[in-house]
Amino acid sequence: MKAVRAYPQKRAIRCPGGTFTYKEFAQRVYRLARSLTDKGLREGDRVAILQYNCHTFLEAYFATALTNTMLVPLNYRLSAKEIDFILRDSGARILIAQADFFSKTPSPESRPPALETTIWIDPPAPLRSTDPEYEGLLASASTDPLPPRGPGDDAVAQIYYTSGTTGRPKGVMLTHRNGYPPCPGHYRRVEP
Repeated sequence: MKAVRAYPQKRAIRCPGGTFTYKEFAQRVYRLARSLTDKGLREGDRVAILQYNCHTFLEAYFATALTNTMLVPLNYRLSAKEIDFILRDSGARILIAQADFFSKTPSPESRPPALETTIWIDPPAPLRSTDPEYEGLLASASTDPLPPRGPGDDAVAQIYYTSGTTGRPKGVMLTHRNGYPPCPGHYRRVEP
């Protein structure tokens, strides 16, 4: 978060969902991290995301690092069957999904056993009654950063699913060392 200290008011992100300064973006990441921990996620749990290349994807990328959970990015070009397989195989507890992909996500009745909830991005009214809405979660969460507690450089940070021409997709694990720049205090193990 060096950029937050150096350029808090400089524009960091611009996409169809909005334009955010480094400070605003960091606050959104902190809010999402708080929301994930409020939902009971613990170190090592998986959070899947089915979203376009947008600020919410980046927010999930950094929030999972701060909460020591693993991000499981899902390719929105996959079929519903392939997405279901990855959700089951990864053991994802939460799915963050763009409402545009509703038809590709499991219904509450057919969710994999580990999947507790779907957090919807830009949901129509009917979806808001069954699962939480992304912006609503962020609005109700604190902007205070979580206390630094890194899992260590060699801990798994993300699981990307890939496959060749045969067989089912396989999870490729990337560590914090692979996926994030060095950040003292956040990615090195800090004992309480």
